[in-house]
Amino acid sequence: MSRPGFIWTQICCSNLVGHPLPAFTTLRKVFDDCVLTFAALQKITDFHKIEGIDPINTDKPIDLVAVEKARKNNEFDVGKLMTRSGSDLGTDVTGALAMIDALYDFEVHGSRLSLTHAADYMKGKGASPVLPTFEERDFALLMNRYNEVAWSLHRLVPAMQPPDAPMPTDWADLWTLVDESFDIVVRSLTEQLGKKVGDAYADFMKVKFPFTVKSTFPL
Repeated sequence: MSRPGFIWTQICCSNLVGHPLPAFTTLRKVFDDCVLTFAALQKITDFHKIEGIDPINTDKPIDLVAVEKARKNNEFDVGKLMTRSGSDLGTDVTGALAMIDALYDFEVHGSRLSLTHAADYMKGKGASPVLPTFEERDFALLMNRYNEVAWSLHRLVPAMQPPDAPMPTDWADLWTLVDESFDIVVRSLTEQLGKKVGDAYADFMKVKFPFTVKSTFPL
């Protein structure tokens, strides 16, 4: 399976969890994979470095500790250039991306967002929440991040085209329509709710995910 195909599988599986917050944690991995893949397609890194692999010295035994260290170092370097201080995005955009990253960390590391549902139990004022219950806040959190990550992944799709075998014109028109729709949906957080994160994420997409329907895979 290709790397883009694998990422599509991840984002589809995030819908099958059955509860917003566990699904929310899956989106963190999908977002990170999108950022790394786009960085590789733009020659900021390469697919070997993403996996921590040395493609030259293949005759040497694999040092799993060294591979993991190289992978993490590359992920940090790419993140700095794509979403943090070295990205030249401006403080409004990097601040919004840092907020999103913090939200992911709250749930991925320690399920701290999920623990808020047990607040009454921990205070001795309610029962332990054994089964999940629908909370509009949790669902909104999931869907806002889902739209952002899905847009990132959508921008990756044209880059799967071989240079000499582009997709048909009608497919290109539909891709453009969906791309414009994602822009409207994401920016609606700012336009309708006054949250800066909407415009900030859309600006991030325009600068760091500049692929269009004419993009192809760099063979």
